[in-house]
Amino acid sequence: MGRKIFTILIFAILLLTGCADPPSTTRKFLIGIGPIPRQFPGTEETWVEMFELIPETGDMVIAQNKWRDSKEESGTVPEIIRLLYQQDPTYGPYEIFYGISFMEQGPGTLTTVLNTTLNPTNNWTNKDAQEKYTRVAETICRDYNPKYLALAIEINTYYQHPQGDKEDFLRFVEFYKNTYDNLKAKYPDTHICVTFQLEQLRGLGEKSWGYAIEPEWELLGLFDGKLDVLAFTTYPFMEYETPQDIPDDYYTSIMDELPERYKTTPIVFSEIGWSSGRPDEQAQVDFLDIFLDQIASLDVRVIMWVMMHDLSPDPTTYPGFGIGLKQHDGTPKKIWYTWKALKEIPYAEYSGNG
Repeated sequence: MGRKIFTILIFAILLLTGCADPPSTTRKFLIGIGPIPRQFPGTEETWVEMFELIPETGDMVIAQNKWRDSKEESGTVPEIIRLLYQQDPTYGPYEIFYGISFMEQGPGTLTTVLNTTLNPTNNWTNKDAQEKYTRVAETICRDYNPKYLALAIEINTYYQHPQGDKEDFLRFVEFYKNTYDNLKAKYPDTHICVTFQLEQLRGLGEKSWGYAIEPEWELLGLFDGKLDVLAFTTYPFMEYETPQDIPDDYYTSIMDELPERYKTTPIVFSEIGWSSGRPDEQAQVDFLDIFLDQIASLDVRVIMWVMMHDLSPDPTTYPGFGIGLKQHDGTPKKIWYTWKALKEIPYAEYSGNG
């Protein structure tokens, strides 16, 4: 067990036993989880149970989804995002990281969802989809007052995936920049971004993804500085067998790769995780320990563990690959207690610019 995780656990014990005053140590970032109930898709009972657990595990939740529930409902905020917002005053308060996506992804597959009832074109030349996609984003900004809104999820996968489209990726970038300008003029306090898949930015994980990839850091420059935060998802178990195999500068070297204009931009890890099936539950704790050590020198504002519960009873398979803080049936893993202890460390809100 690493020194940082040991310190976290000792602090949690002191809080629970009342044996000492809380230490002066604080965390400079918010933490959150992906709202996955036990035995997903679950029941009303398991969803309520999950919402009741959120205050124990984070300051935030992830509200990410396809930008629509169906072609007929294009332009309307997806139901799961509405649900998470409506639960806020009941079980919170918690901050929400909102994200919408125009892609559906699975093992080796990627499908674009931009065709509408008025226009069957399934790419970013579809003006009706552009208008309705913008409507969803603006509704979230206007009605939900978000601190963070991602207008695409793991956008770089669309560039290099065999079923993606490099030309259409560039069309999206132009759409994004125009939408960014329009939203920021009305909602200047919302941090607008897209999320990037970090392993693919590095050119890693070819065996896991099932297709050849190259480093893609230059894609960030295409957004012309219109990223209020640099938001990454990271799953290094897609490349490394154990957390100990992660290079010592895996996260700190992000600063070396960034375009100059982004070197002072705050960082958000919108999804992190390690599989308890590679090789066991302790690996999740070890990964978090290594991750926290490495990001200590970075300006990180948010860290989100991607799932509260596993999506599948088998932690070695898709969907989910055993990334949850708890098993599919609700049994806590080792990482559950470590993550809860991290939540107990007092949060000191960043006081600088941005």
